[in-house]
Amino acid sequence: MTEKNRKIVYIATSLDGFISRKNGDIDWLEEDPSYDYYPEFIKNVEVILMGAATYEKVMSFGIDWPYPEKRSYVLTHKKVHSEEKNIEFTDEDMSSFMNRIQAETKGNIWIMGGSNLVN
Repeated sequence: MTEKNRKIVYIATSLDGFISRKNGDIDWLEEDPSYDYYPEFIKNVEVILMGAATYEKVMSFGIDWPYPEKRSYVLTHKKVHSEEKNIEFTDEDMSSFMNRIQAETKGNIWIMGGSNLVN
């Protein structure tokens, strides 16, 4: 029996359903107690998907890419370049993209954000 990969949306949201403040700030996440579960969660992720705004937010922290050991995809219509070896930028149709990625992936697929991608 083959175990199917799971698509997981793991994001912090406010009670009113927002991922960030109106200005895009996510400073309120610093107090999020769910980070205690994060190390166990990330061990089971093989692929990370995110939109361009989420990628840009992560890179705005001035840190190295935090997931160098994971295959990461940024779904965007913008022309973006990264020196990171495991990040691929694509504007492929979401349905075709997901079918392809699921066929290539045994582990879990983390849909990191943002709201447009999750929708």
